[in-house]
Amino acid sequence: MTEQQSEYRNQLIDGQLKISIELDKKIVWLSAGAIALSITFMGEILDNEHLKQEGVLIASWSTMILVLILALVNNMLGAIAYMDMRKKFDEALEDNSLDVGESMYKSIIIWINAINIFLISISLLLLIIFTYNNLL
Repeated sequence: MTEQQSEYRNQLIDGQLKISIELDKKIVWLSAGAIALSITFMGEILDNEHLKQEGVLIASWSTMILVLILALVNNMLGAIAYMDMRKKFDEALEDNSLDVGESMYKSIIIWINAINIFLISISLLLLIIFTYNNLL
């Protein structure tokens, strides 16, 4: 691999890391914000004694909490994957090899991101349904 190719590869890796960090931030802020907003909404706008479909709200909150937990797990796995790849890279340098391979955590992180996007969509949909039914 030439120096130019190596530099370009490093830029791609750096870009992927930045995108992953931004996705995690957005997922966490969206989940935490939706929970806080719905709690405020319930306390100030709704009549708490006559709530309709409380189970939908509980399901929404539970899903959002699961999303937050998975985001934390994903960040932890990302840090482990980064350390794993750095160790493999150092070993490859010692062996004068350019083949570092991939981290075994990569596919897990990708799946957790996909699951989080799906779960946040479901939780927001449930929150919209709950809000709609209680404002009528």
